[in-house]
Amino acid sequence: MFLNPDWEYRLWTDDDLSKLVADHYPDLEGLFHSYPNPVQRADLGRYLILHHCGGIYADLDIECVAPLAAIQNETRIVFAEEPAEHHIPAQSLGLPVFLFNGVIASPKAHRFWPHLINVLKKCAHAKNYVLESTGPLALTGAYLSFDAPETISVNSCHLFNPITDKGHFSQSRPHGDFADHHLRNHYWRGSWYRCRTTSRLQRLKTSCRRLKYRLGRGPYLDKEKLRAQIDTATLYRPISPTDENVCILIPVRDAAPFLDRCFAVGN
Repeated sequence: MFLNPDWEYRLWTDDDLSKLVADHYPDLEGLFHSYPNPVQRADLGRYLILHHCGGIYADLDIECVAPLAAIQNETRIVFAEEPAEHHIPAQSLGLPVFLFNGVIASPKAHRFWPHLINVLKKCAHAKNYVLESTGPLALTGAYLSFDAPETISVNSCHLFNPITDKGHFSQSRPHGDFADHHLRNHYWRGSWYRCRTTSRLQRLKTSCRRLKYRLGRGPYLDKEKLRAQIDTATLYRPISPTDENVCILIPVRDAAPFLDRCFAVGN
């Protein structure tokens, strides 16, 4: 607080969030209370706080390391990305960014938040998966489908969370409107993901699945043999207007059920 003495601070409890929903978002009470994990209600709650009140939301395991003057008059939402070392869940879904939801700055009543709520409603079927239903993956998907991205400032992790969950400073490349600022640190002291430890039985099942795959996957080319079969000169030749056909290579794995949709007209 000594770094930002003129700011008003408020701690939101579970009861506070329930009251906020009941008083101002009664149509979301069913969704709010349907989540099986407390962190999902905290996720939805933080988005509603920012819509209703505006300001800067921060998790409890956040340390403020510099004054917030750089963003205090910002009229856009300000996001930071997750460290690049954490991007595998987003990359596996083809998402080009992966937004962090542990610290968010937003003006009051920004219209991104109603858009996000509509996305969360569509993700309600995934309520057993925190990242996909309310967390950073759902938030990222909403941002990518929002029709006014110019009203949002997306920055590298250095702004709010430059430290990875392994305790090291991220090797991410600084970027964004506030690339030169480092305002907060995130120390990954959450409990919900630590509770989801893999049991011995689950590890055994995973090992069995991997062994079954390796024994039954058939012939397998190593990288050198694969490279030897590719004509790189053809790959890098510019496409000419006279070319009648263009070959598009799509690497897939266990994707047979999705191929028809992939090649459907209009997709």
